[in-house]
Amino acid sequence: MEYNFNELLLPDDIFEIVQEEGFWETDEYAPFFIEINFVEGDTEEGDFLFSVQFDPGSSEFEQSNIFISSRGYEQNGYGWAEFLATELQRCSPQTFESLEFDPEAETCSIATVSKDAFHIMLECLQNIFRNIRISQN
Repeated sequence: MEYNFNELLLPDDIFEIVQEEGFWETDEYAPFFIEINFVEGDTEEGDFLFSVQFDPGSSEFEQSNIFISSRGYEQNGYGWAEFLATELQRCSPQTFESLEFDPEAETCSIATVSKDAFHIMLECLQNIFRNIRISQN
């Protein structure tokens, strides 16, 4: 799998859209689902929750599941959350501190209230999946 999250283009009026609609989402990076939600809260970053989620049971993850399994992680949302937490902490320890993982058996979701952390997380994910692909060749 090769993903270029650097090409993610958020609409110029993304914050207005999210405030008006309550959310914005795209499946342009399938099998990843990217979403921005309006949440009321008292965070320094604002009232937006940026998230990426995926179903590790989908056929697109077949080879990647073999890879993480060979490293001792389960081939489900919990295993992927554990694996990605380790890799994201290595990639950007400072960004890792602002991430929240919300795995379920069939879903792995990573979220943050920081737009900057979200973009760094996507860059790290891109590199992590590139490294998985390279290691399988």
